[in-house]
Amino acid sequence: MRYATLLILAIFIISKDLPMSDQCDRATAQTALPVRIFSETTIDGRDQPVLVTRFFHNKVTIMSSELGRCYFNFFDLNFVVNSASLFGLLPWLYFFYRIFLQIPKYPCILAIFIIPAVPLFIAFPQVAYLHKVFAIIGLVLWAKR
Repeated sequence: MRYATLLILAIFIISKDLPMSDQCDRATAQTALPVRIFSETTIDGRDQPVLVTRFFHNKVTIMSSELGRCYFNFFDLNFVVNSASLFGLLPWLYFFYRIFLQIPKYPCILAIFIIPAVPLFIAFPQVAYLHKVFAIIGLVLWAKR
């Protein structure tokens, strides 16, 4: 009975549609660059010296801000629920709980934090599939317990 329940939960997790706006990579950050530079420099007004304005609103800071937003969007719980379903949230959380609880047994913990950075450098459009994989692994770890 326990395995049937886990199988049904796995089917719910797999059958959940992926969110539409999970495309977040270097190209989307570069398209937002001119818009953000224009909007942030116009907020400062005309009385602000140009050198100070360009020091705080430049391509490096805006690009790193956009890429950081893309990276941390992967760990946003709303994004997890949209990609792995509400039934997948608990196994996903359990997976990360077990990873952090048993760090010496799982040396791949560094890889889990590197995986969301992959779309920032390589064209890998569907990062939301990883939430499904982590939720299924969480179900398996839960079943073994």
